[in-house]
Amino acid sequence: MKKEEIKAISFESRILDISLINFKVFHKKNVKVNKNDFAFEFNIKIKLSPSIKSIEIDSSINIFSDQTKDLLLADIASVGKFEILNYEEIIKEYKGMPNPIISVFIGVLISTTRGFLILKSKDTLIDGALIPLSNPNSFFANKEGVIKAKENE
Repeated sequence: MKKEEIKAISFESRILDISLINFKVFHKKNVKVNKNDFAFEFNIKIKLSPSIKSIEIDSSINIFSDQTKDLLLADIASVGKFEILNYEEIIKEYKGMPNPIISVFIGVLISTTRGFLILKSKDTLIDGALIPLSNPNSFFANKEGVIKAKENE
């Protein structure tokens, strides 16, 4: 049995912007929470912008008191814009933007959002809530392996 060759995807990129667009705590400190019980719910939206060779990713994360997700404590949202310098080459070769490339940017955005949360939640009910490490591939609805530029223009 022959091992399947995995071809590395080569891309050149840079971060154009990462911004916090929303942070809100819904309850005051009188609600009892255990910082080890927080639960998180992620919503990721991806938009390809061929005209400016970029990907925009919106991240919205709800923070709940525990795994039942009955009590929403806070939400945080951020947006990241990433330029891909060899955008046309990638789209042409893969007939869309490969999920592994987008995964890199999702990981960067979520990690940065984790930092925003640490800074913004200080002295609030959710002080100590840490966005868990997650597999960026889990955010893809499509299993084809690429996101088509035409669908997102």
